[in-house]
Amino acid sequence: MSETFIDYKTNLGEVVSCSVEKKGNKNHHTYTLKLDLLVKGQKLMKKRNISAAEYIQYKSQIKKGTQTLKTKRICIIDNGVYIIVDYFSETEGAPILAIIQVKKEY
Repeated sequence: MSETFIDYKTNLGEVVSCSVEKKGNKNHHTYTLKLDLLVKGQKLMKKRNISAAEYIQYKSQIKKGTQTLKTKRICIIDNGVYIIVDYFSETEGAPILAIIQVKKEY
């Protein structure tokens, strides 16, 4: 997965953050526009699927001073415990970061 934060303007409210995501492997990808807004004092998150062409267009609007985050995900199920590990190994000047999410069904 890769995520690029972009400059985005809308009349729907104040843009808190906006990014485009590319998920998948090899030749099969999905593209998503993620938009966090402040509307009348309430935070609103909007997500929608976009085409590859839209992704390329939005990605060219990368937010100044940022770089695209690239992650690798490993999912494990062990004794009924679902574990997700995301590695951010390509972030220049930073150590590898991992986010671990665990969900156990009862």
